[in-house]
Amino acid sequence: MGEIEFKEEYTIIWRNSDKSKSDLGYEETIMKLNEKLERCHPSNVKYVLQEIKDAKMNKGPTIFDTIKEIILDNENVTLILE
Repeated sequence: MGEIEFKEEYTIIWRNSDKSKSDLGYEETIMKLNEKLERCHPSNVKYVLQEIKDAKMNKGPTIFDTIKEIILDNENVTLILE
């Protein structure tokens, strides 16, 4: 590893991404959202409850999707899912 310079392009190879997608799917997402619900601000409770409801119907982003999106939001990153 090393430091990434500003605007340097790099590639991330996500090995066993199918396993990660399964492990970080809706079941794990629901567990994390329930933890979030316990400590979120009262004004956010209805939004987190809706996220939980959606996840229980296999709708919306999973933790895997969120991580992938964060990585891909960086225009200097190429993500390879293996």
